[in-house]
Amino acid sequence: MTTALAARGVRKAFAGFRAVDGVDLALAEGEWVALIGPNGAGKTTLLNLLGGQLRPDAGAVYLGGEEITHWPAARRARAGLARTFQVPALFPELTVREHVVAARLRGRWALRFPPDAEGVEELLERCRLLERASRRAGELSHGDRRLLELAVALALEPRVLLLDEPAAGLSPAEVEGLLALLGDLRRERPSLAVLVVEHDMDVVFELADRVVVMHRGRVLAEGLPADIQRDPEVQAVYLGARGP
Repeated sequence: MTTALAARGVRKAFAGFRAVDGVDLALAEGEWVALIGPNGAGKTTLLNLLGGQLRPDAGAVYLGGEEITHWPAARRARAGLARTFQVPALFPELTVREHVVAARLRGRWALRFPPDAEGVEELLERCRLLERASRRAGELSHGDRRLLELAVALALEPRVLLLDEPAAGLSPAEVEGLLALLGDLRRERPSLAVLVVEHDMDVVFELADRVVVMHRGRVLAEGLPADIQRDPEVQAVYLGARGP
C-alpha cells in the first residue's frame, strides 16, 4: 500500500516542554485517519509539523515518499498537502469566489486562468457556497467560513488533506451537512488521504478508518475505531464515559 504522508520520530519542544515527543505516523493513500486526544496532547502541533507551519526539532516528514521536512508550507501545498485550521484562516475582504480562485491559481499568473475556469463554480456548488459566492468572507456565518476554508483546501487538488477540528462550533444540522460533504468527497476522490483532528467522537467514528490517540506528546494507542472505543487506557485518559 502506497504511503501518502508520514512522520518519523518527529519532536517539537517549546521552552523545554515537549509538545510532540518522538511521534511516528503514516497515512496510506486513500486512508482516513482520526487523531484524537485530550487538550494539550500535541495534536495541533503535530498538524503544524506536517503542514509546514512549524519545523521539527528532530525527525522527518515525508509526502509520497519524498522528504519535505524543511519545505515551507506554501511549497507543501503546491505539492499536494492542504489543510484547514481550528480558526478558519481567511481574508475578510475577499469574496468567497476570490478565495477559491486564488487557491486554484496556486501562485500562477492569473490572466492565464480566468475565474470561471478549472471548476471553480462546480467546487463552490459542491461545498454549498455557490449562492454566497459574491459575499465577503468576513460577512459569512461561522459554518460557512468552515465550508469556505474546506473549499479553498480542495481547490488545491490535494493528495493529502489535514483537517483541524472541522466540526468545532457547528450546529447539529451543520455537522450533518459537513459529514455528507466529506462522504461525497471520499467517493469522488478515493485516493485522497485525510488526517482529521476532532473532539466530536460521533464525527470521528463516522469518518475514520483508523484512530490514533495522542497523550502528552506521544502516541498512546492506534487501531480500528471499535478497538479504540474499547481500549481501557484510552477511556481513562480521554473517552471516559463515552466508552462502552
